[in-house]
Amino acid sequence: MATAVQSVAVAGPAEGSLYSNISWTLAGNVVYAASQWLLLVALAKMGRPEQVGELALGLAITGPLFVASQLHLRGVQATDAVQEFPFSDYLGLRWISTALVIVIAAALAVTYRASLAMIIVAIGVARGFDNISDIYYGALQQQERMARMGKSMMLKGCLSVAGLIGAMTLTRSVAAVAASLALVSALTFLLYDRRSVAFGRPDRVAVTVEPFRWNLRGCWKLFRLALPLTIVLVLVSLNLNVPRYFVEHARGEAELGVFAALSYLIVAGNLVVNACGQATAPKLAKLYAEGSLRRFWGMLTILLGISAVCGLIGIVAVALAGERIVTLVYSAAYAPYASLLSGLMIAATLLYAGQFLGYGMTAARIFRAQVPLFILVLGATAAACALLIPRYGLQGAVTGMIAGFSVQCLGSAAILVRARPAHKE
Repeated sequence: MATAVQSVAVAGPAEGSLYSNISWTLAGNVVYAASQWLLLVALAKMGRPEQVGELALGLAITGPLFVASQLHLRGVQATDAVQEFPFSDYLGLRWISTALVIVIAAALAVTYRASLAMIIVAIGVARGFDNISDIYYGALQQQERMARMGKSMMLKGCLSVAGLIGAMTLTRSVAAVAASLALVSALTFLLYDRRSVAFGRPDRVAVTVEPFRWNLRGCWKLFRLALPLTIVLVLVSLNLNVPRYFVEHARGEAELGVFAALSYLIVAGNLVVNACGQATAPKLAKLYAEGSLRRFWGMLTILLGISAVCGLIGIVAVALAGERIVTLVYSAAYAPYASLLSGLMIAATLLYAGQFLGYGMTAARIFRAQVPLFILVLGATAAACALLIPRYGLQGAVTGMIAGFSVQCLGSAAILVRARPAHKE
């Protein structure tokens, strides 16, 4: 029988301050993102182009499977302010979904030659351990103790790069590289992340939870709750890629390459947005569950202000030195397209605001309403791109992004304004 409420005691240091939590989350995200980029750079320098392609193929095959298997459980878990589900339900459901996609990845792997199959399976194992670690991150995030999560991300990122360099130096084999990634993920989980949670006993460092037990009924209930957010993640991914599909179809691969490179500059601000969102989501959830709407909206307004500041910095930077930035980051061949950056920064500002409002909806446990919203967002982006890209090229793609993100912001705000918590102050 499912446990309605689970008492969770935090042993050891008290929860971190908001500034500390944001700092550790940002540091972890930045180091981990940089390490993923360095993996490809190091492999490109030490190996052959086809070897980079082998690793990229392994990542591409396993990536969508494991994104779907996550069911956005960490977001649900971190905002479970009244502890509707015990930690065991989150962990149990994640074990089930992870085992399922590893089997699917292995089945897909056997359709490729042996060397590629080994790469796919090894990357699948690595992502499997990362999937389980993600639930432990959720427990830390729920208790607003982000330092340990940030350290784990930095540790895993640095060890992954070291493992790749070591594997390529010794073997020159991408299969060995993939195996090293699996080993790093396994060791990080077993020796660090697993110790973040103590089952049934007080612990000096860990978050303490009730003893683990299988509860298939609770897992099924949690699956049904989280399924809408999984659909939302798919819609969000499609929405981000729709402009690229239309650019490739109407303008060709060369202009698609330019658009993809320039739009990647949005990532820098996205790291700040995700760090702030992950660190504040548990606090937002508690405020909403308590009915403290004034404080909830106050914190959300601050986050929206951060999105405006990030966007304004980008707009000013590209206005003052757009061509120099593009030439420095990429090459002089991209400089003629620098005029697109102003529009991209406007799109980025709307994207950041929409993401913060998304954190607000998840904190308020508004899941199902997000599905029709993002269907509408996807439709707006696709319609604008279909109409504008054939006539205006890349500028039309940027306008399509602005249209979609505008709908996202307005729709998210409307949903939050209309929602009512169970308790009001």
